[in-house]
Amino acid sequence: MNRRAFLLLKTTGRRRVLHLSCEALYMRWADARSRAGVATGVIPDDASNAHWDGEPPTEIERETVADVLAELERGLERADAVRLTDQAWLSDPTFGTDVERCLDAYRVRGGTVE
Repeated sequence: MNRRAFLLLKTTGRRRVLHLSCEALYMRWADARSRAGVATGVIPDDASNAHWDGEPPTEIERETVADVLAELERGLERADAVRLTDQAWLSDPTFGTDVERCLDAYRVRGGTVE
């Protein structure tokens, strides 16, 4: 799955509608929160590891919760309306609070949540 596919900005007439899957957003948020994908060790560059042929250790970039929420904010800035799907995922208290905070700021700016 394209990790950015959870934000789909579509135009309907002159309105820009953001289709937001709460399930996909939750999965990215949970991965970022659990720090999934963190490299757990660095292979030392010495003779005992000659089978690595001088390759550098793997560096894995990981998203933070702030990155996920910042991307959501950027998507909201470009939209006139937001259409939420899979809203049951908002029942997680921490996740729901984070998303509601973003949506509340969006509503204050005049956006509509459907």
